[in-house]
Amino acid sequence: MDEWIKSPVIIPAVIALVSLLVTVGIWIGRVNSDRENFKEFMKEVRDDIREIFRRLPPSPVDSRSPLQLNDLGDQIADHMDAKAWATDLSEKILEQIEGMEDYEIDEYSKDYVSRLDEAWQRKISSSAYKFGLERNSIELVLAVVLRNVLLQRLQKQSGD
Repeated sequence: MDEWIKSPVIIPAVIALVSLLVTVGIWIGRVNSDRENFKEFMKEVRDDIREIFRRLPPSPVDSRSPLQLNDLGDQIADHMDAKAWATDLSEKILEQIEGMEDYEIDEYSKDYVSRLDEAWQRKISSSAYKFGLERNSIELVLAVVLRNVLLQRLQKQSGD
């Protein structure tokens, strides 16, 4: 057993092994440090994303298709008495939309709301101010309500 210790190959092998172990240790330390830095970076990104979402204005519609009012949209529609408005209006424009596909009625409703008279423009502005939203969000609520009423009326008509 004494002989292998005295061998000229052992000393360089031990030095190489120690060097390898030190190098691996340093590498592991760097990897762990990088992992820790990455965790900190990801936490910062998550916090930034939360802050961005916090600053975004609320939306009165859910983004699923077709667009539907959420609780805020329902509040706005109630405030503006949009259902009664759309029901009254549907009597006048029902003939114009007969034969249209659902998506065409959706586009028609958006276009119709964008051309409302001055009195409605003031109501839209007032509601936008009251709810802290842009005018286009309020117009979208009206368009969704109008579209839904028109589609319901067409379904009833075709079911009769």
